[in-house]
Amino acid sequence: MVNRALAAWRAAPAPRVLTGPSSSSLAGELESLPDVPVGETAVDEELRVVASAYATASAVAAAHDERRPQPPTTAEPSVLRGLATRLDPTSGARLTTASIEVDGARQIQDEAAANAARTQVEADVAAARVQEIAVPNPFLRNALLALSCLTTVVGLLLFLTDQRLAAAGVLVAAL
Repeated sequence: MVNRALAAWRAAPAPRVLTGPSSSSLAGELESLPDVPVGETAVDEELRVVASAYATASAVAAAHDERRPQPPTTAEPSVLRGLATRLDPTSGARLTTASIEVDGARQIQDEAAANAARTQVEADVAAARVQEIAVPNPFLRNALLALSCLTTVVGLLLFLTDQRLAAAGVLVAAL
């Protein structure tokens, strides 16, 4: 048995040379890591809801900016209006009126986008609060069921005593 063990030992392949960092360098890296934080380490659910609402509002604002047409020039609107007035002096009044209406429409559009984003944030926060509402107390649920059954029995007894109108009222209340 000893001879077989020695033969197996001698016939074993040579150990592989491992590449990579040594155990002392790995231990040094582990020691350089910061300590485990003290206190809460999980993200609060309300913060998660607000972050989600902010991301939604940012996406709405980005989508709004993408839909706005971009003029092919870098000139200011006042310079463009001046050029248009020089080209067609009679269109100056129409152009000024139209540009004022366009500016007003853009302002209304921006306000509507901001209101939509604000409403979305409020809806997300309200949805999170609705989800936080606790499940009703099973004792109260059983008590309400028992009260409904008793009211039904009273309605049936009134029906049997030929007081049909009162029985109908009580039976409707039992529902």
